[in-house]
Amino acid sequence: MDYGYKVCSKIKYKRYRRVRIVTNSYESAEWHRRRYELRSPPNVTWLVIPITTRREYLRRWKDCPF
Repeated sequence: MDYGYKVCSKIKYKRYRRVRIVTNSYESAEWHRRRYELRSPPNVTWLVIPITTRREYLRRWKDCPF
């Protein structure tokens, strides 16, 4: 079960991923990923990763982002 999706960036040759945005729908996450790819340097990879655990879901959606 997917609780949402996160759009992450990963710099080439680095180990960590940085979460940029969290969304409820896959279509919205793909839209954001495409927009970020247009404006990012070529050594950055953009990934859409599902949030699969309830624990991560509660941590990511802790407070209102607005």
